[in-house]
Formats: sequence, structure tokens, C-alpha cells
Amino acid sequence: MHVYRTGKRETAIEAYGSLEESFPGLVVLSGNPRQCGREDFASPDGAFSAGIWECTKGNFRITYPMDEIATLLKGKLIITDEQGRRTTLEAGDSFFVAEGETLTWEIIETVRKSYFLYMSPAKGAKAAAE
Repeated sequence: MHVYRTGKRETAIEAYGSLEESFPGLVVLSGNPRQCGREDFASPDGAFSAGIWECTKGNFRITYPMDEIATLLKGKLIITDEQGRRTTLEAGDSFFVAEGETLTWEIIETVRKSYFLYMSPAKGAKAAAE
């Protein structure tokens, strides 16, 4: 079991590559956001994964290739959907994003989230093979 606590520093966090390399179709709109994280679980077929993800200030647009439920452990961001609705999220807030949604993230303060991802089996198998 792993417990995620707001305000506590997570261990074994490592730097990831650029956002654009990690998420095909993601476009950085401003700033120089840098990501890091830790994957705590991944199913053998690549359909499910969970862990910690952190990102520095910046602004980017992404069309989600998976479903995600997440809880912010620290930081502040504004997410804008395709209809222009803006939602401010801070530590302690949780959110769900469905596959195919396009959102713009404006990270105001470095964010850290715990996440759980589901990718359809065909996409998950392809991701696991890569």
C-alpha cells in the first residue's frame, strides 16, 4: 500500500522527458513546463497505471488519449475546456477527464497530483509495447 499525503514530499520522483514526447498531440503554448514523477502501478496489458506526476509552471493544450482521475497534492492550475469554461484547481481538489477531451492547462504554481489512468485495451497494449 502507498499513502499519498498532501504537503509531504514524495520519494523516488524522477525527471521525465519533455511533455510533447510523453503525450503525443500535446502542445506547449507558453512557458517551459518540466515534468517528473513516479509510476507506482502499471497493469501488464498497459491499460491501467497509477502514480505521482509533477509539472512546473507553463501553459499547454492536450487531447486526452486516456481516462484519468486525479487529486492535486500541491499547487494551483486553471483548466479550460473546449467550451471556454475555466476551472481553478488547488491542493486537495480531484478531477476526472474522459478520453478524447481537449483541455488547456495553465499551471500557476508547480502542481503535483496522484493519478489513476485507464487506456482502452487496444491503446494500452500498444503503449505497453512501446
